Amino acid sequence: MADLVDVEMALAAMITEAVYPNGMDAPSVTGKDIYIGRGWPVSQEVNPGLREDKAEVTVYPLPDMASLTTRFERVWKPVARQAPPLHAVVEGSTASLLGSSTPGLLVGARARGAAYVVKAAAGDTPASLAASLAALAPGATATGATIAFQSSDDLAVRVGMPQVATLERRRQRQAFQLSVWAPSPEARDAIGRAIDGHLDDQDFLPLPGGTSGRLLYGGTSADDRAMKASLWIRHFRLTVDYPSVQTKSFQQALFPEVAVNSAPPLIP
Repeated sequence: MADLVDVEMALAAMITEAVYPNGMDAPSVTGKDIYIGRGWPVSQEVNPGLREDKAEVTVYPLPDMASLTTRFERVWKPVARQAPPLHAVVEGSTASLLGSSTPGLLVGARARGAAYVVKAAAGDTPASLAASLAALAPGATATGATIAFQSSDDLAVRVGMPQVATLERRRQRQAFQLSVWAPSPEARDAIGRAIDGHLDDQDFLPLPGGTSGRLLYGGTSADDRAMKASLWIRHFRLTVDYPSVQTKSFQQALFPEVAVNSAPPLIP
């Protein structure tokens, strides 16, 4: 669930990519260290770094500049489905489980209008799952990871994994100010160009949980009022429209059309 803190950290990460285009182990766009922080710095924090010829970029959420932009229904939406590491191959009245097991995986069989499902636990293997499933289906036997059923009539064997879905609970728009605090106009210009160019390439800001926020550029300005103190400033204003989401894991229903005789709960 993306929070204001998550957005600030994502903006700080974006700035880091802009001013350290070749990674943190390579020089910055000024050739000097650049500190990226959250919040509004006080002079005692900025000035020592500037005296060491270092620059600072801060991410500051502007007060009283937030609004609610919720406009979608509250509907659970599946995230990218996770493929199970196990699959079943059915030939006639036999089914073989191929691959590997993982906790939470479901293996089920439908035979003669009835369904049987087992849930994998830690330490399970295809062979142990085959034995557990055969024990539920009348007349079925297991040899290794292969199950022999009484008949091939209406036989289907399926494998499923817990799936993740998200619910957008709220959407909000927050204005931010990105401020460059530099020890020289040259350093300010180099950092400003890097951030401005990077913003041009970013329409969305990646956020935790697979969500993203829409970036809306609000302008930039230079501030030379503190140059007597060897401080050159440039501000960027932007707005992020981002969701607050709830994430939940749902178990996949292998045979929704048939009553399952022996199965774990479909929603843990």
